[in-house]
Amino acid sequence: MTWIALSDLEDAIVGLAQELEENPGTPGFNDGYLGALRDLREEIHVIVAEKVKARKQMLERELAALNAQKSPAELEKGVIDILLSGVDGAKIKAIKFYRDATGVGLAEAKQAVEAIQSLNNL
Repeated sequence: MTWIALSDLEDAIVGLAQELEENPGTPGFNDGYLGALRDLREEIHVIVAEKVKARKQMLERELAALNAQKSPAELEKGVIDILLSGVDGAKIKAIKFYRDATGVGLAEAKQAVEAIQSLNNL
């Protein structure tokens, strides 16, 4: 189902629910239908939220892949700069920087940062 179809469906449900609320005596409809329409509208909100979250995660992965185009020297310099900054949690910030720049997992980023630390006597 496309975004437009979900939006159109939600608009139709809202319109029907409003019509039923404004005309409670509509033959063949009762509060059960109105409740079902409200439930359906909430389900649409959940589906849309899940799709937005999945799209955001995909875009974040694509951005990480683009950032991975940094040279190894740039990555190492960035990690060293963070480690030497003296800020609290510098190692964690360096690991996050490395992960964001390369798209690798936590364990791999931690190993890389520790290797950089070791090679540069930090």
